[in-house]
Amino acid sequence: GLAPSDVESITAFCHPVVAQDNADGDPRTLLAGRLSLPFNIALVLVLGNVMSTDLDEATLQDARIRGLLPKITVVADDAMPRYGCRVRVRKTGGAEVEHRIDEPRGSDKHPYLWPDVVEKFHRLVAPLGNAAAREAVVQAVQNLESIDAMELMQALKAVRKTD
Repeated sequence: GLAPSDVESITAFCHPVVAQDNADGDPRTLLAGRLSLPFNIALVLVLGNVMSTDLDEATLQDARIRGLLPKITVVADDAMPRYGCRVRVRKTGGAEVEHRIDEPRGSDKHPYLWPDVVEKFHRLVAPLGNAAAREAVVQAVQNLESIDAMELMQALKAVRKTD
């Protein structure tokens, strides 16, 4: 619910290794964009729930995202776990909000739930094939213990066919 225009500044407190390796505030390549914490924070602010497939050359050059980069600072914090992050947002007008994540989604302590896996699968493979074929893969995986492996293979092959 935070609009980019509501942001005065953002500070991301993270493990020193992350701060050292991921603080590029002006990424110029897709790989640098994927690794840049400031870029990814700006990307989420502008586009919402994103995945690595949402980053392309146009996104890398998006003026709305690039305009936020100078407002984002990465700070090394020895108290943060290796894959955690605490983000403090200072809104225009001075109010501050803060959010902390100690374990990323998909970790042992914060696992993806089945609906999360299904949504991610659909988003990742949508460009490859039709919705019915994707759903057949979901059903095959969900029933993996009771189906023949060939059923899964056939469902996977069907995803590559166009609508």
